[in-house]
Amino acid sequence: MDNRKHKFITDLLESKKITAAQKERVMKLAAKEMGSFIPLEKRVQKIEGVVFKENAQTTITYAKIKSDSNLPELQYPIIHTPFKTVALLKHFTENDKDLKYTTHSWEKGKYQSYDEFMLKIRNEWNGINSELKEQSIRLHAKISNFLFNSQLGDKNKKGFHISWGEDNLKFGWASLDLKKHMADINNSPFTCPIPQSIRELDKGYDLMYFKDYADVFKNEIEFREDTKNLRKLISNLWESELSFDFKIKGLEKLEGISFFTDVQWTKEALKQIFEMFSQNDFRHFPNVVIERKSQFGDENFHLIKITQIGSNIGRSVDDPKIKAPTGNLASIIEKLKNLCDYSIVSRFADDKLYRINYLSSKFKEQVELVDNDFPNIGFTHELKFYL
Repeated sequence: MDNRKHKFITDLLESKKITAAQKERVMKLAAKEMGSFIPLEKRVQKIEGVVFKENAQTTITYAKIKSDSNLPELQYPIIHTPFKTVALLKHFTENDKDLKYTTHSWEKGKYQSYDEFMLKIRNEWNGINSELKEQSIRLHAKISNFLFNSQLGDKNKKGFHISWGEDNLKFGWASLDLKKHMADINNSPFTCPIPQSIRELDKGYDLMYFKDYADVFKNEIEFREDTKNLRKLISNLWESELSFDFKIKGLEKLEGISFFTDVQWTKEALKQIFEMFSQNDFRHFPNVVIERKSQFGDENFHLIKITQIGSNIGRSVDDPKIKAPTGNLASIIEKLKNLCDYSIVSRFADDKLYRINYLSSKFKEQVELVDNDFPNIGFTHELKFYL
């Protein structure tokens, strides 16, 4: 596809003048246009680059992309690599990595100048840049903008302020005011005052110094034990997505754990899980229980189970909407790809208990008959985050 066609399609997808149905039609035509010479995975990544960039309002899932009859049927479970995402994000916490010091203070003399530090993190970033982009274009864009975008706070051609992260923040490592602050190498970057012009743009977040921005960034790539941001997230979703009739037990199970991920997109997936709790017949089951199993050894992970007590799926386990989901379930799968393994467990129309695997880091069957001894108490979402 030449640049003119690509720009035309990009402009259409970003336009507010066409409907969601029309955008989906554009996506199908774009897939056909690229289909003859671009492999499926590259096709999907190219489309994701348009649709899932930060601040985009349109969500197109793999399930929608595969609806084009000219594309191969998507096979479940999708085999993905969430542990690779974790390994890449650990660059921001390991002592021998320069990227660690984009969020942690360093001792005097470790770096001789701001330019030296930026050169070192750029070199280190170049070593993981392409891998992270393959894992998640969204996460890659967030980190790249925080580290290297010198135009944060400027307006782009469409009149939007260039930013990073869930809150669209407009200050980062490449901001001119930080570079000026670091002209004195004795200064800590984290004591850099945020200029008034940026504080006006980011008003409402009470971010006074660069340390405040670095702390926000840390909480966007990791659920952290010290901030309890996972428990806070679930509590906020309880309040925002469910009525007061719903009760949640087990929130304390989410304390005392940390793991790297894309916090924003995990939040979006969890939000859609909570939306499912209140839809159709599921709204008659107002009790939700959270469980957590942690394992350390040959395989390190936190397995989080979210169960809606008493609810189950009335469909056949062979129903196409179970085998190849659409709607909320398909969107949850897409958001969690390369972040965590994802399965559901429920009783189905034959009154048997099954686990349906949608995202897995290992090859396995999509449908697994679960032992009758499994303590099933309702429709369960299982999210397995690697450490």
